[in-house]
Amino acid sequence: HNLYGAPRGVQGRRGAPQNRYGAGASTYRGRVLLSLEVLTRPPRREATVPHRKAFAFRPTPGLKPATAPYHLRALALMGSELPVVRAPGRPRPLKLGLTVAIGNHVLEYAAAANARGVVEWNELLTLKGVHLPVLLEELPDVVACVVAGRRHVGFCRIPAAALLKEQMRGAPTWHRLTAEAARGGLGDENPGALLLQLGLGLSEDANDPHFRWDDLGLLEKFADKRPCCVRVYVYQARNLPPATAEGLLDPYVKVRFCGRKEKTRAHAHTTNPLFYETLDLHALVPRDARYGPDVVLQVWNRRAVGRRNAAICSLRLPLGDLPELAHDTARAPDPRWHGCVDASGRALATELLCCAARIRKRDAKEKFSKPPSIAPLNRMAWVEVTVVGVRRLRSAYGSSPRRPWLRFDVPAPDDKGDGGGTFRTPASAQPSGRDANFLVRRVLQVELPEDPELAPRLDIRCFDSSRVGAAPLLGSCAVDLRPKLPWNPVDYVAPQSELFDDAQARALAEQREREERAKAAKADEDDASDEDAEPGNVGVSFGAGDGDNDDLSSSDGESVVHRELEVRGDAGRDDGGTGAFGQDMLDSLPPVLEDARYREELALREEAILHEQGEERRGLLETLGARLAAAADVGEAPGEPQYALKDLDIDFPSQWAAADFVDGREWWLHQESGELEKYLHTRPFETYTLYRGRRHPNPAKSTLREVGHVKAVIRVLDEDPQFSEPLFPLSVLRVGTYAVRVYVIRAANVEPQDGPTADPYVRIKLGDDVQTGAVRRSTLKPDFYECFEFSTRLPGPAQVKVQLRDHSRWRPAHAVLGESRLDLEDRWFHRKWQALDERSEANPGNPLKPIEVRRLTRDGSLVARGQLYAWVEIRKDAAARRDPPVALEGPERREFEVRVVVWASKDVPFEMGDYYVQAQVGNSRPQKTDVHWRCRNGKASWNWRLKIGVELPLASPDLGRLSVQLWDQDVVKWNDIVGEATVDLYRWLLKAYHENRAVNVFREVNEAVARKKAEEQGLATAEDLAESDGSSDDDDDDDDDDDDDD
Repeated sequence: HNLYGAPRGVQGRRGAPQNRYGAGASTYRGRVLLSLEVLTRPPRREATVPHRKAFAFRPTPGLKPATAPYHLRALALMGSELPVVRAPGRPRPLKLGLTVAIGNHVLEYAAAANARGVVEWNELLTLKGVHLPVLLEELPDVVACVVAGRRHVGFCRIPAAALLKEQMRGAPTWHRLTAEAARGGLGDENPGALLLQLGLGLSEDANDPHFRWDDLGLLEKFADKRPCCVRVYVYQARNLPPATAEGLLDPYVKVRFCGRKEKTRAHAHTTNPLFYETLDLHALVPRDARYGPDVVLQVWNRRAVGRRNAAICSLRLPLGDLPELAHDTARAPDPRWHGCVDASGRALATELLCCAARIRKRDAKEKFSKPPSIAPLNRMAWVEVTVVGVRRLRSAYGSSPRRPWLRFDVPAPDDKGDGGGTFRTPASAQPSGRDANFLVRRVLQVELPEDPELAPRLDIRCFDSSRVGAAPLLGSCAVDLRPKLPWNPVDYVAPQSELFDDAQARALAEQREREERAKAAKADEDDASDEDAEPGNVGVSFGAGDGDNDDLSSSDGESVVHRELEVRGDAGRDDGGTGAFGQDMLDSLPPVLEDARYREELALREEAILHEQGEERRGLLETLGARLAAAADVGEAPGEPQYALKDLDIDFPSQWAAADFVDGREWWLHQESGELEKYLHTRPFETYTLYRGRRHPNPAKSTLREVGHVKAVIRVLDEDPQFSEPLFPLSVLRVGTYAVRVYVIRAANVEPQDGPTADPYVRIKLGDDVQTGAVRRSTLKPDFYECFEFSTRLPGPAQVKVQLRDHSRWRPAHAVLGESRLDLEDRWFHRKWQALDERSEANPGNPLKPIEVRRLTRDGSLVARGQLYAWVEIRKDAAARRDPPVALEGPERREFEVRVVVWASKDVPFEMGDYYVQAQVGNSRPQKTDVHWRCRNGKASWNWRLKIGVELPLASPDLGRLSVQLWDQDVVKWNDIVGEATVDLYRWLLKAYHENRAVNVFREVNEAVARKKAEEQGLATAEDLAESDGSSDDDDDDDDDDDDDD
């Protein structure tokens, strides 16, 4: 492995970044021979902390990588936009030298004069027969470094593999330099670029006549120059990174080419300036434009007098890519947006709308006339701004905002300032400075470009007028007017079309997931339909997936998904058991297996984790889960088709509490589920985020952050709006007092912060009002049944923050398990929300405010950490006093008993043992049978009834799982477990709780199966089916005597 670091002689704080991060270093510092191994199962004697130990063997010469002789050719032609370096006491700039190195082998070029950033070396040097590794991945990079005396100015690294690929036939190429920061480099300034022709190859290939270079011919081409004018058209810039504490800057554009530079005028306090200027740069350039330097455009920030201006970003336009104009009055090329980079080469969101062209000159003294204006052709338009207010303004300059106001500016399209518009709102502190309302509507008559691509941005700035002196700037933002122009058929977006966050994107993703599940289910149905069923076997299956019995074979080879119960008859076996009943009765007892309901809940947890592991992997696992789930409807045992539990007429409740309050509110859960924003779809107001602070290339030093939001509706009209109705009448925005009720039912799939469980409680904040609920102990699926009521003024503080926190008696700050936020203004002033109202005699069919499932997120992540079932009501004070809150009552605690009869065992894979059975439900106390001593051939008999007490409702579905274990009793040592089976009784416990009666699981299933079969055969009752089969009712009567104990 090759090592790179700071230049030799540079250590300490300056050299630390390059010595630690070799990818951005400028000097080759040697190689290290490593052998890496990952131990999946390390020996216990190995330490699990970083350590070192001596080799167990002695390295041999054969371990050293093989080398071969190489030739390196480097033709250094010129450098452009190189910095001017001056030494103390010397008026003239220092000459700049050049070094080209590969490994420890260096080519040094004589220093040449620096003529306003242009240096010409015009020299070819060759390294011959240097020994380098044979393997491409072990070859060191070729490093070209510009030096001024002993000071490194800039460098560039070229991968050796890229040069070998060209086989000594590479053409001269411009390489962008990186500033050398280890020796007090240039900071944010442009370090320039080098025109080099490099060739690397094996010595035997380099000596071949076919790979020789015509260096004299290349130098002649480079020396053959002609006068030329490079004309640069600068139109606009957008998304410039802020350079001041207020989040703004005074930008101007500087253009560099062949030692010449020109700049535009500076624009004050903006991040989206309009330039519309043309800059001409005259120079001698090679006739072959490929050898000419790049045109460099830099955006600078003008600072106060006495302070040095700062470079913000830059972009480079290759000279060979510029079109050539026929004369100086020719039409400008079509401009386009170019992305910019910072001084370190990292891409920014900043874009510059510009273009450039070459104009051939007859001689160097030829004068050009003034270029024509590139200002766009404009048309009259009206910008209507309806301002609601600012929301959640943050503190600035050591105190909270008191009386903020907004200023809206549409910049003028020309230098004269004509055609723009501006207005300011009155200062307001109602209802508070952080959430001030303005409630004004203004119309600006402005001139906007006919070409939508040249549309300006509307600047929004927020000030605080309560301070002494000039009003400080609290934050700013810019609104792109291109999608608001009605004459823009491509990008036009109608007003009030802003989506709720990523609701639409999430809906599309969920739709794709549903389609994948449907395809997977259809594929499984097709596979199952091809299997031939053997007559004589009838069964019923519960849940989803394949069984796990040894006598069942998987139909498609997929993973096993357990089922809750399975009833199967097989009369062709011998009776070898020792139980109280015959083999027929033993075979009718169902094996106890896991329920698919719990598997679905686990899949929801896995889905939240898979969001962070990439869309591709998530889709694969979800599709697999869908295929397993779809297998529930297909019986795999030969015989008559089995029945899924969902196909039987057994009614299972969905929750413990009485569902009176759910009546009329479950329509959204059945229709779409999820958050109600999917139903509302769009916002009534547009929300614009205010920013303040300065961006720094180092994120740790950047102070740019969100400081608040502006709620408004902005639209552009091509006719005077005085002849049309306003988009949002101000009468609708009359401030009033409202009661906000948040009904929290329960949470599901909560991810704990620490440990396997949590003690969650609900904390809701609206404005400055905070309310908390009761703590639920040791559960990840808590039932709350709580109502939180707030009083607020709308328009005004509107954000409701619902948090689920983990209570801890040892920590004063309780951990946030997840939170969800909703905006009351976006609901109350929405037409669809107003259409949802309480039922009345005049409108009995009107739907109620629905229950929604809100995603709980944490730490700014989009991954769901749980779901919260709740609904929200917004009522006027008079209506709230008239109608009390809906009563949410938790389910009553009741004592129930689960009875399990243990008859016998068979097929235990031991010749002799002392067996007993242990069973428990959830965390209840385990119950045991007696011990069958000296049981041979695994055929034990107990005839034992276990009574397990449970208290309903359960805190979690996990606690409704019945665990049945078979143990081998040992007198001398510890007992040994033979096997275990589980069955999920959660739905059956729900049924017993709601119906308040004893529920016999097997009888319920058998009766439902009989009714299903009778219905399929067209019989009236199940008794008719029994008569048609020739079966007797006597056996059923005998069975009923003991059904109560099952």
